[in-house]
Amino acid sequence: MMAKRGFSLAAAVAMRDAQGEWSPDFIRRCRRAEFWGLYDPEPVGGIVIEAGCIHVSSSRPCGLAVRHVVRNALIRHGELCAPIRAGNERAIRLATGLGFTFWREIDGFVVYRRQNT
Repeated sequence: MMAKRGFSLAAAVAMRDAQGEWSPDFIRRCRRAEFWGLYDPEPVGGIVIEAGCIHVSSSRPCGLAVRHVVRNALIRHGELCAPIRAGNERAIRLATGLGFTFWREIDGFVVYRRQNT
């Protein structure tokens, strides 16, 4: 699996389809934010960094690709938050494995945070 920076409609659609719920303006938000498509070799999802928050959605395991994007993003942003739906144990394991630590709970989401150290 590889992550490629830059908006791709096919990757954004794959990301949207891998999520259980999404907003009607999801594709538009992907275009405006920092977007990384996930490919294996076809589009399987994406990573969006928007307002210091990272959102990951993929139909395939993508930990190594996310690790690469997180490292690059922390250089530019200094800090990232990862809002994760409560009960999403896979996402929580990925976040903690990437060095994110619990920060707080907001509106049914558990928010993890990592600072560039």
